[in-house]
Amino acid sequence: MFDSAWGFVKRHQRKLIITAGVAGGLYYSGKLLLGRITEMQAASAKERAAKDNIRRRFDQNQRDCLFTIMSLLPELSEQVLHEVDVEKLITELRAIHVPQRSATSSQTIEKAHNAETREGNNVWSENGERPAQNKDGGPNSDGEDNAESASGAEPKEQQEVQAENVTKRTKLEIWEDIKIQSFTRTLIAVYSESLLTILVHVQLSMVGRSTYLESVVGKYTGDDVALEGRLSSRLSPADEQNFLMLSWWFINRGWRQLMELISEATNHCIGQLALKERVSHRELGALFTSIHNRVRENGLVQDLPAILLPLGDEN
Repeated sequence: MFDSAWGFVKRHQRKLIITAGVAGGLYYSGKLLLGRITEMQAASAKERAAKDNIRRRFDQNQRDCLFTIMSLLPELSEQVLHEVDVEKLITELRAIHVPQRSATSSQTIEKAHNAETREGNNVWSENGERPAQNKDGGPNSDGEDNAESASGAEPKEQQEVQAENVTKRTKLEIWEDIKIQSFTRTLIAVYSESLLTILVHVQLSMVGRSTYLESVVGKYTGDDVALEGRLSSRLSPADEQNFLMLSWWFINRGWRQLMELISEATNHCIGQLALKERVSHRELGALFTSIHNRVRENGLVQDLPAILLPLGDEN
């Protein structure tokens, strides 16, 4: 039996060698391919985890920025409303109308009293009787009072006209201030909120970058990530806290420089606009564009570092 088997092997030696080589090659190729597939799956899983980590941290950073901005806006808006107080001008304007109404009512009562007095004199004249005369044969004391009041009516009316003209000029000035300060406060709100948003996003992104790199280096070691050299510029926790507190400068100091630039530009572009002039949407957009260009001409870009961050020896 062994002889027959050995004879079969010797007769088919070449075929058996080829078959064994092919089978071994297939086995080795399968093992190699399986190893490569496993490595690719591991790399894909690692990359997917890294992307998920980046996405999660980015979303968290955006939420942190939003919450930080919402917490800082009330303090900034309170200062803007206090410095550009349009409501105070409206209250002053309303206070002007109250004395005018009381003066009008008193004038109406005085005219009605004079009319009753003239009507009473006419009744006496129709009955054929004359008013009582004094010892000198002249009119009585009531007639003298009426004459004196008639002679003094013209100066009194002139004084009222002059006072009314002064009031009109004051109202016009108040309306001009309301017009300019309304545009000014709107533009200050837009510019300051935009700059505060940019500042907070930059701050939290820079702090979040170092935190992300530190987490990546702690999770993946070896040649897969070569980020150790980039952590040399990482801020300490105290420096991070001080860096995040730089927004205090803009909220309390820097926005006032921005207000000066916007106030000058608004006075220059809106001051010549008549109060009763109708403005279309296109003209309103052109006005805002002209104000923006004026603000840029006044040096907004050059003053941005001093507006956003304390420079020099500022405390």
